[in-house]
Amino acid sequence: MPPKAPNTRFKTSGRYLLELLESRAEKSTEDARKYEIAQDIFIKQSSYAILNKIFFFIALISALAVAFWPILSVFLSRIAASQPVGAAVVQTTITAFAAFTAYIYTTYKKRQTSTETLLRLLAFSPLPLDQLTQKISDALAAIDQGITFKVTQPTDP
Repeated sequence: MPPKAPNTRFKTSGRYLLELLESRAEKSTEDARKYEIAQDIFIKQSSYAILNKIFFFIALISALAVAFWPILSVFLSRIAASQPVGAAVVQTTITAFAAFTAYIYTTYKKRQTSTETLLRLLAFSPLPLDQLTQKISDALAAIDQGITFKVTQPTDP
């Protein structure tokens, strides 16, 4: 009999995988250790998911502001019968803010996806737990680097 379909409404992949590992944790000590590691990864994943959602909406609103500022500027200049002072400066500032929030969103989205991938690795990998733990530790160290403005090339080590 196939397993019951999970209730995935309003759930991240990370939450589902954590619950999957929790259901397996009672079966063996190795599965219990996997669940403990998964809890640590899930803390990061859920934090990244929250930040990801916040910056997504800020970036969306900022992008709309970039699109609609020229229209609003024309409308305001007709009402005030003069060109708004610093319209170009405001447009540039709004555009820069939109780009920055989009960058922060993509940064946290990549980190959320990376931590969910680690949870998948933990849940479904046939590797022994010691090898898995080392791989996960190395990956978490790379994820925990923080925000960087360095552009990495595929040839970088």
